[in-house]
Amino acid sequence: MQDYTSSVKNSARNNTNKRFANSNLEHAKLLTEELIKSADTEICMLTDSFHDKFYSSVKPTLIQFLEKQNASLKVIIANNNSNVLNDLVSKYPKQVLKKVITFDKLPKDKDSDEYINYLINDTNGFRYEYSDKNLNDGIVEAIANFNSQEERDRLKNHFDEIFN
Repeated sequence: MQDYTSSVKNSARNNTNKRFANSNLEHAKLLTEELIKSADTEICMLTDSFHDKFYSSVKPTLIQFLEKQNASLKVIIANNNSNVLNDLVSKYPKQVLKKVITFDKLPKDKDSDEYINYLINDTNGFRYEYSDKNLNDGIVEAIANFNSQEERDRLKNHFDEIFN
């Protein structure tokens, strides 16, 4: 894990176009936090559920980001019962924008047939999660990159279609 962590942090710091596989919750937390830290002013997330168990560990990094001038967090969510997200919305009402949609509006991954979850930032970074069916076992399958404008733009356009 030490080599993985070092490689991720180096890529985030240098804004490298390098793809990372994400196979467990430790990877997910590290990639999510580094994508948040590397954002300038905007983070967008599409999620079926803003899992409190996971996001409570990431919340300090989100708060640090939201303390930046002109920072914004936009979230599209289907399951609207996240205490962590609702707390962020109440503490940062001008910066945290939430749109609740129904599950049938959430896209599904073609291969896994599971709901897609993703996070994108404004420095061409993204994390695309395509399987969390084994989340309770600590297994989460995703890919991430800190500088892939093409993939990030595709996800951002998709996000904007749903959010706006």
